[in-house]
Amino acid sequence: MIVKFFELKKKNLTENKFFLLYGNNKGLIEETINNFLKPLKKGNVFVYDEVEIINNLNNFQENLKNKSFFDNKKFIIINRSTDKIKNIIEKIIEENIEGITIVLKSDNLEKKSKLRNFFEVNKKSICIACYADNEKDLRIIAQLELKKNNITLSNEII
Repeated sequence: MIVKFFELKKKNLTENKFFLLYGNNKGLIEETINNFLKPLKKGNVFVYDEVEIINNLNNFQENLKNKSFFDNKKFIIINRSTDKIKNIIEKIIEENIEGITIVLKSDNLEKKSKLRNFFEVNKKSICIACYADNEKDLRIIAQLELKKNNITLSNEII
C-alpha cells in the first residue's frame, strides 16, 4: 500500500508490520522512522544490512522467531535493501510472525523494482517514497509551521 509522508499522521500504523522507505531524502527517511514508526512499534531495535541477511539467512530467520522474556518485540531495520531481499520478506510476511516490525530502507527504486511493486500492492505492507522537497513543498511546510505559531509573513518573504 502506498502512503505519502504527509498522510502518515492520519493513518493507523499499528496494524502494519512491514514498511519500505525509499528515495534520496535520507533525512525524511530517518524522521519517519524515529517520529512515526519507533514510537508506535516499541521493541528492541536490530539493524542489518541486506548483505548480512542474505549471507546469514538461517541466523536471521532464527533471530526473528526467537522470543525471550525480555525480548518479545523486535523492531528490525534493514539498510541498503534491493530486489534481492524481496523473496525473503515475502516469506516472512506469509509466516505472520508475532512481535516483529520490519523497516526496509533503500535508495531510489525504479518503477520496475520488484521490491517496490511488492510493497505497493501488498495490503500488509506500507511503501513510502522519500524524495527531495521541491520549492512548492517547502513553501507549504513553511506556511503550516508559521500558521501553527501564529506568525504572519507575506508570500514574498516566505
